[in-house]
Amino acid sequence: MSKQVSGPPKALDDDLQESFFLEARVDTTDAIFTAVRPDGAIAWVNSAFSRITGYSFNEAVGRKVWEFRCPEEIEEGSRNFQVNVDGRRFESRWRTRDDRTIHLSWTTRSLYNADGSLHLRVGTAQDVTAERETEKRADDLSLLLDRSMDAIILISNQRRIIYCNQAACDLYLMSREEMLGQPNDIFIPESETARLAEFGMAIRRDKKPVEIDTWRRRGDGIQIPVHLRVTPLIDDDGKITAMASVSFDISDRMALEERERQAAERAQLLADLVENLSDPVFHIRPDGTIGYVNSACERVYGHTKEEMLNQPSSMLRPDDRVALMARYIREVQQNSQPVVLETEALHKDGRRIPMELRSTTLRDAEGKVLGIGSVVRDMTLQKELEAELRRAADTDALTGLANRHRFSRVADAEARRAMRYGHGLAVIVCDIDHFKSVNDRYGHAGGDQALKAFAGTVSDCLRQPIDVLGRVGGEEFAVILPETDLSGARRVAERIRSAVEKLQVRHDGRTFGLTVSLGISLFRNGETSLEEAMKRADDALYKAKKNGRNRVEAAPD
Repeated sequence: MSKQVSGPPKALDDDLQESFFLEARVDTTDAIFTAVRPDGAIAWVNSAFSRITGYSFNEAVGRKVWEFRCPEEIEEGSRNFQVNVDGRRFESRWRTRDDRTIHLSWTTRSLYNADGSLHLRVGTAQDVTAERETEKRADDLSLLLDRSMDAIILISNQRRIIYCNQAACDLYLMSREEMLGQPNDIFIPESETARLAEFGMAIRRDKKPVEIDTWRRRGDGIQIPVHLRVTPLIDDDGKITAMASVSFDISDRMALEERERQAAERAQLLADLVENLSDPVFHIRPDGTIGYVNSACERVYGHTKEEMLNQPSSMLRPDDRVALMARYIREVQQNSQPVVLETEALHKDGRRIPMELRSTTLRDAEGKVLGIGSVVRDMTLQKELEAELRRAADTDALTGLANRHRFSRVADAEARRAMRYGHGLAVIVCDIDHFKSVNDRYGHAGGDQALKAFAGTVSDCLRQPIDVLGRVGGEEFAVILPETDLSGARRVAERIRSAVEKLQVRHDGRTFGLTVSLGISLFRNGETSLEEAMKRADDALYKAKKNGRNRVEAAPD
């Protein structure tokens, strides 16, 4: 949202001409820059201010800087402006022009006149909204993950810890408060830095789970050996959004391996350990039959030991995975190191189980092949976690509707389908009337209740799952109506308007009603996206507002 000026803006006094030099230097950055007078009035902003907040240069200049904060922070912002916080970073929540809440991280510097009086206060802000939302999603999953016995840590793309479960706190002897927000390398001893840097590069390159035995530094400074398994969390576009690290202390295992080299009862000790592992363990003989299974196999696969032993290992694979497993076994036999494969197993009741299989060739002291040993990890929880993270990225947290990102993807897909088959396609833009007064009167909790009730009412008026309803702004919603002409869109819009008019929202022992204004537009021949149709629907919505609200207006054909 750039501004075109041929000379000094009228909002600036002669003694502020130096701001043009500042503007030339900072207008290309993603950070917000502001110059604020001693009374709190904005004297100048850069173009990033308009991009991030939606307010133009002329809309911003002259207004008090704290007026852009969320309503509940305005009074605090007014008070805090009088406090000199130069050099200290602080955060505040702002409300954008389209009524979204964003998180800004600020630093300020005061400029003084020759007589020592305050001349300007210059502020710089970074938009940290995405980071704060990521932290919230991690918190939502913490209850489930806290029940895990393994230490689980989520790491952001900035390599900072955004979540840790209780097992991680116990393993590394640190509290959540001490871990959250810290760089992940706080656990890495200097001797392991280079090795783990290569480990991280391999994960980002291959985008697959990777395991490693390494050393970690606990909160008390003591180094412990751990088995570390890191899985990249990938969105629908194939981009890594975070890293899930699962680790557990292998001190006992390492000590046991050392003792086992000297112990005569090595075989029995190993058998006892394997039998009590939580992960399934197999021995597959060279002829492909099952020679050993531990107790975890019964729990995961549903078969008893007697039903599995001496049977072909193919009984535990879906038919469409037999060829894949044959190639995998050949690869294991040709490698001296363990080979990892993510695949699916077959439960006794016919269910398919997502699994990660880690296998190696077993040989006796003379080098004779004894078959293949495999450890299986049930990936069900991991897949559910990944699905939940993908769902959270596409869903409005308050209403459960499609968010702007998902709505845009659906809009593009429906536009392509309409172009290909020549089907009608309509869009409705809805805006709750006088929603600010709802927040003012019933508080934000009442406003949230109204938004959820409104979303449910509109959803009931649509064809499920053909029509798509999304929340695209604070109190603004949009509907995509595939294979629908103008008269059909009018009927749907009027049905929504009537249903909302009858809606009664209950909050805190009180009941209040809502009305909605709606704008309709059709996707036209020759258009390649719904962007123009959405603009026309917005114009029709504005007309409905202007003509008295609680009405439906359609854009001209």
